[in-house]
Amino acid sequence: MAEMRLFGTEMSRPIQRPGAHGVQATVIQLPSAIADLMSREELAERYQGLPILLNQPVGVFALLFDAQGAIDEHSAEYPIVFLVIGGSGFVRVGGPNAPAEAVHAGYAVLWPAGSLHKAWTDGEPMQAIAIEFPAVGDEPAAEEEIE
Repeated sequence: MAEMRLFGTEMSRPIQRPGAHGVQATVIQLPSAIADLMSREELAERYQGLPILLNQPVGVFALLFDAQGAIDEHSAEYPIVFLVIGGSGFVRVGGPNAPAEAVHAGYAVLWPAGSLHKAWTDGEPMQAIAIEFPAVGDEPAAEEEIE
C-alpha cells in the first residue's frame, strides 16, 4: 500500500511563530531523524496525523494563506523551494529593500539558505508547498521545523 498524507485544511494548524498570521501548515513529510525524537502517537497528535517519514534530510510542508495571511521576514538555515499551487500572493527575497514579486499558481521561488524572505497575501488566499533541504554537506537540525 502506498504511503499517503492528506494535507488540506482539515489537517492543518495555524503556524505558531512570531510574525506569522493567517497561515496554516501541514507537515507532509519529515526526515526520520526528526521524527525519531517522538513516539508515533506524539507525531500523529502534533501534526494532525502521521506525516510521511523518509530517511532523508528533507522536509515538505503545505502552507495555506488566508486572504490577508503572512509569514514575515525571516531566514532559514537551508534552501527552500516555495511552490505556489493555488491562489496568488507576494514574495520577497533579499530583505526589506528587495522588490516584492507577485506570484500565483504555477510559480516556484527559491529562498536561498540564510537569505531573508517573506510571503504574504493581499485579498486572495494562496496555497503553497515548501520543500526544505540541506545544501550538500549540511546536517539537518531537529529544531528547524515548521510548527
